[in-house]
Amino acid sequence: MSDGVRDSWAKLDILAKALGALLIPIIIFFVGHQYTSEQAKSSSEQRALEQKALDVQHETDRVTLLLTHLSSTNPTEQKLALAFVEYLAHSDQFPPEFLPVVINTLNDRDATVVRATSQALAAIAKSRPASRDSLVNTIARRPDLKMIVNRDLPLTRALRRTPTDSLR
Repeated sequence: MSDGVRDSWAKLDILAKALGALLIPIIIFFVGHQYTSEQAKSSSEQRALEQKALDVQHETDRVTLLLTHLSSTNPTEQKLALAFVEYLAHSDQFPPEFLPVVINTLNDRDATVVRATSQALAAIAKSRPASRDSLVNTIARRPDLKMIVNRDLPLTRALRRTPTDSLR
């Protein structure tokens, strides 16, 4: 009987060692794979957050530079900034939050700056219907901007082309 029990324990020992030799690497593989995939996911999320922060910083820098150039007393600098605003409008990258700043340059004393502003705002109105409505409302509310309605500027032509013209 002792040889039969010993044989049973010996067989169980061999079986346990064989299972252990197979299961331990499989368990290590799955745990390692899970850890690696979690690290990759975390790294991907971190990169996405960093990219979003860089995009926000880039947008802030761009607006800061535009503000600096638009508020300049140098008409050439203002016109260059307005040309860039026009480019942003054509490429559908103009930040709508920046619209009031551009509208305010319609009050400039230099007629060439006013014309450049008008061209930039006309481009914005063409590329973004919501901005067009905001332009019409802003001009209608501000007596200091009403004078542009009677001038032959690209903005007034762009705003009068649509049936919802409330400038008159």
